[in-house]
Amino acid sequence: MNAVHQHFMFSFEHFCRVFRTKFELMKYYVIVNFFYFREGCERFEVQSLKNAIGNINTLFLTVLTDDSSRKILKCFNAPSELFLSRNPFEDTCQIQQIFISNCEILKFVDEYSLDDMLLINSEKVKFARPISQKQFNQFLKHWIRGSNPRLRRMSLLITGLVDGEVYLKGIRCMRMNKAAKREIRRKHNLSYFLHMIQIKRKDGTAAVIASEKSVDMHYVRFIVLH
Repeated sequence: MNAVHQHFMFSFEHFCRVFRTKFELMKYYVIVNFFYFREGCERFEVQSLKNAIGNINTLFLTVLTDDSSRKILKCFNAPSELFLSRNPFEDTCQIQQIFISNCEILKFVDEYSLDDMLLINSEKVKFARPISQKQFNQFLKHWIRGSNPRLRRMSLLITGLVDGEVYLKGIRCMRMNKAAKREIRRKHNLSYFLHMIQIKRKDGTAAVIASEKSVDMHYVRFIVLH
């Protein structure tokens, strides 16, 4: 059986037909909302998977070859939530197409630049690799001028950031009263120990920057208020 899997691509469509026939499941409808791809999935034909299960809402790609990730992203190109453990593309423009897509939730574990941040078109974003305070400040200045209009929440790690508005150089920050902080913590399920400040963009939209120190870096949440 292992030898067969090593030399022939496995048809998921065929598997589904056999499974449904044997167990008389033709009368049931299965809606796939979540799919997790990891090492070993290469034995399946990606297009067969797409034909069998259709579109999916949540797509996790982890511990895969770059080639496998590219094929999966090409077939399943419109998930509502995408978890990408690494950048599978050599061309910068190709990964930026992922950032530009209308994915509602994006979790990205690999390196990313300021340009990548400014291209984000998702409502919620989580970056796993740390960036510098300078890069974060540059992003905030662009956001204040009107970038990333769909963004509602972003989580990221920042090195060299110290609590306090004075360190957000060139950015006008506003202190928040205790009641406002308490409401933000309740609504977004945040720790009591987070330091919070507020900023506003030119159109009047407000956002909260909540930070918490962890060893040699800060865990930061950027939350747009409505």
